[in-house]
Amino acid sequence: MGLLYVRFDLINNKDEYSLISFINNIEYTLKNNDKYANIVMHKKSTPKEIIFSMDLKNSLKSIQELAEFLFQINEHL
Repeated sequence: MGLLYVRFDLINNKDEYSLISFINNIEYTLKNNDKYANIVMHKKSTPKEIIFSMDLKNSLKSIQELAEFLFQINEHL
């Protein structure tokens, strides 16, 4: 299993609302794209922290999928 921990530093409440929307978009992408079925997003108690987990049975393919997913996230930022 592979884990990726992401922590966002927010400056004000407006940023937090944008972050919540952003995280909801990420969650939607994960649920509606079979390519990322191997990646699971875990929300922490605050919207400032999320963890992605993935099964590494086929490690090269899994890492490629994670990298592609991270590039998609970067496009939204």
